[in-house]
Amino acid sequence: MKSNLLLFFSFLFAFSIEAQNTNIFFSADPNEVRFIKESKTVDLNQQAFLRSSEAWQSFKSAHAGWNVRFNESSAMPHRAFGSPIQLSASSQVDAAEQFIQNELAPFGIDQLDLNFAGQTTNSKHAWINYQQKHEGLDVLWSRLTVKVTPYYEIIMFGADIFTDIELSTIPGIDHAEALEAAKEGLNNITAESIEQDLAILPIEVNGDYTFHLVYQAEVSIMDAFQVPGRYFTIVDAQSGEVLYRQNQVHSCGPECDHDIADNLAVNVQITGTGFLEDASQPEEVLNMPNIEVEIDGMTYNADELGNLVTSETGPIDASIRLEGLWSRIVNNISNDTPNFDITLMEGDNEVSVDNDANINEISAYHSVNVIHDYMKSQLPTFTGMDIQLTTNVDINEQTCNAFYDGSSINFYVDLNNGTCVSLAKIADVVYHEYGHGINNTFYINLGSNFQNGGMNEGYADVWAFAPNEDPVLGNGLNPNNANEFVRRYDEDPKVYPEDLV
Repeated sequence: MKSNLLLFFSFLFAFSIEAQNTNIFFSADPNEVRFIKESKTVDLNQQAFLRSSEAWQSFKSAHAGWNVRFNESSAMPHRAFGSPIQLSASSQVDAAEQFIQNELAPFGIDQLDLNFAGQTTNSKHAWINYQQKHEGLDVLWSRLTVKVTPYYEIIMFGADIFTDIELSTIPGIDHAEALEAAKEGLNNITAESIEQDLAILPIEVNGDYTFHLVYQAEVSIMDAFQVPGRYFTIVDAQSGEVLYRQNQVHSCGPECDHDIADNLAVNVQITGTGFLEDASQPEEVLNMPNIEVEIDGMTYNADELGNLVTSETGPIDASIRLEGLWSRIVNNISNDTPNFDITLMEGDNEVSVDNDANINEISAYHSVNVIHDYMKSQLPTFTGMDIQLTTNVDINEQTCNAFYDGSSINFYVDLNNGTCVSLAKIADVVYHEYGHGINNTFYINLGSNFQNGGMNEGYADVWAFAPNEDPVLGNGLNPNNANEFVRRYDEDPKVYPEDLV
């Protein structure tokens, strides 16, 4: 069997840029706007030229064995790494600041306005992050990162910052005009807001950067398929042009036994009938991992197999809800979490949730627990998704879709015409939507954010196919067509950067 870890990290660097079978699951959002207009490859001659610069040669002569890749347009070291540079410091932040002041001065970095933007720490390293300001304004997506060991050694830095910003900071339009521009072309608007502070947006054009004074706005809509949209939008503060617009809601759909120590104590195994992988397969009795059981005012969580061993003696009344450590099911028709009361007897009890939860709810709950545990097997120190994620099921609109909105994953009802089951029944769709949550929280945990929509979809697909190592996503969504699927990765793969579009 292939190594899951190798599969995962291989696809982080070589994933499908453009969806196969593009009429379903993911397609270009016509409301989105991008300011990157052209593909870019590494120019080895330009890299050699920048490495010959006085600043880099000075650094390398002091620190042999270091390597660098430059941002060819800003002429700044995008990533540099090498043998540890030992500093005498009082903290990892202090080490980073000493390094910036003493070692990066030849690049002009010590003269810039850099604001501490937090740090991410694990048992081996800390990433100390700074954001650039210019005349008091944030420079969007700028970042200086210094990677420090617990022994105050510098082993990497990256300078995605700018030393040549020139622009007027007096806007040509006001907030109201900018907000109107941000809404242009969007229909069924449900909410709108705009940041009061201006910012600076660098845009790479023909091997150089231009700098734009901008407003940042957010506009929410509800589309024709009753899927919400929330568009982060950047508007040029001089011309009113929308320079960037990205939907923060990521949707997917075809419009797109252990031993019991004391048999006298109350013990229970909780199961439910659902789909392990997809709706084209037979229904199965599934364990309900980590599910909550309330007994005599105390809340317990079953283990990963749905088993709960207690010290209580029976008979005793208990309450069971379809929620646990990693998921809370909410049915959007009843606006409630499936729950029921039961009397548990001494010894072993086998309890099914089938009479009080439907197959969409049971399938989704099980799948969220599966993908959470798989994520922990790959990222054991990452805790950003160790939360009870709201899992909304049976959203009562006729659309074949699912989405992640930043705080929950969401699944619609089965279509009345029988052409699409609720995607809550399709495990790898649940994994995909959960994957957007991993993307979002993992990058925030690193002190950054995830703005690349195409990469976000690609990474979410990695989380979708990796647990089962099945390159075909979305099997079983159409009961009338066994050959319909979402997309696949075993035929004609698109690989970055060769197939960048």
